[in-house]
Amino acid sequence: MEDLKQHINLLNKEIKLISHNKFDLRTIRNALEFSPDTKMTNELFMDTYLINYITDEVRGKIKEEIAKIPDDDHSRAFLKELLTRKILYIGAECEQLGLIDIEKEFELLKATLVDEYLSIVRVDPPTADNFIDQWDIVRPNIIFMSCHGNEYGLFLKNKYDLSTCKHVLNTELKYFFDTRSEYTECVVLSACQSLELGKNIRDSGKHVVSINAKVNINTATQFLIYFLKHLNNHSLDNSDVYEHAYTTAIEKIEMESLPDTFSFAFEKAAKIF
Repeated sequence: MEDLKQHINLLNKEIKLISHNKFDLRTIRNALEFSPDTKMTNELFMDTYLINYITDEVRGKIKEEIAKIPDDDHSRAFLKELLTRKILYIGAECEQLGLIDIEKEFELLKATLVDEYLSIVRVDPPTADNFIDQWDIVRPNIIFMSCHGNEYGLFLKNKYDLSTCKHVLNTELKYFFDTRSEYTECVVLSACQSLELGKNIRDSGKHVVSINAKVNINTATQFLIYFLKHLNNHSLDNSDVYEHAYTTAIEKIEMESLPDTFSFAFEKAAKIF
């Protein structure tokens, strides 16, 4: 409780300092909505207190506090935002390599996510540069990548010709993930032969679900739905929720005797931070 109060008080002081005492935690939301491009807004979103990873211990304390706060209290909205896990989804269709039906998959995933403590944003168009831009804007806790892959990398859309795909190498992706490990908890690689990339990402401090062989498209989509359904039903759980979601999803697709259920792997990070 005291640690949480200290964290919030410190954040409040930072907001007052940046805004020259014009705003605090109770009033900053209106300020950001009124003027989203101001220097103050940019500084706030770059401030480490606003983008800092919420540890399991702090998450537990915030859950205790938010239960005590009335629904109409402004501080409740702030605490709720801290607890909300943001999902960034990128799905790239490469017809030359086989149809995935990304549109159908994304609609199914959106329909699964109904909990107020989960949000999802789609990268569109699904190019590498747009992925970087959206990641830096959203600062997601969870990444879903649905695309074709091989042992050397993943296939995203070519920014210069969206009818074709660009092969993004594992070495490039590893560097990209390494530089963003401070706030992303879990990465789901729904791409064939993505195990090696998954292991490399895990080493940067993330839980990773990856596919270690070629997999039936319908099985991969159903796995993602079951994985997200578990997250939706346990959105306020600590970081072990990802391993539980993986285990539950595997159990369900095996019970349904779907093909290629052996293709999935879960890489558990030693720690997330």
